[in-house]
Amino acid sequence: NVCMLVAKDHFITTADLQTLIDAIHTVDVAEVLNTKTVVRSFWSRIVDSENKHKFMARNLTARQVYEIAHEIGVEEFGFIPFNPSGHWQLEWHIPHHKVLAIKLAMLNDKLSVERKYLASVSAPKAKDTSQR
Repeated sequence: NVCMLVAKDHFITTADLQTLIDAIHTVDVAEVLNTKTVVRSFWSRIVDSENKHKFMARNLTARQVYEIAHEIGVEEFGFIPFNPSGHWQLEWHIPHHKVLAIKLAMLNDKLSVERKYLASVSAPKAKDTSQR
């Protein structure tokens, strides 16, 4: 897929990706290079992640969104996010697996700190029984 090859070397904003998709619709390449293919190819290269889902909703049908989420889950994370009941593993030699492992470790550390804090604030205070 040519689109995947181009995406590997470029980061892109959703606005620039929208321009690319609009250009595809004006040229006679829609059979080979459709919106779903372009979005799927550039999904991990989008830099303004806060706009990703709004962008997808604007350009894809609900079915296409489901298909992309399924493909991304299976291909990049080794499981289907809508049914994560199977076993999966991260392989350190695959760059996006390494990034995911680091993010999971950071999330675990953050949650650990938050749990300790919440335990310290919500724990009942022992009554001071010392004699002064």
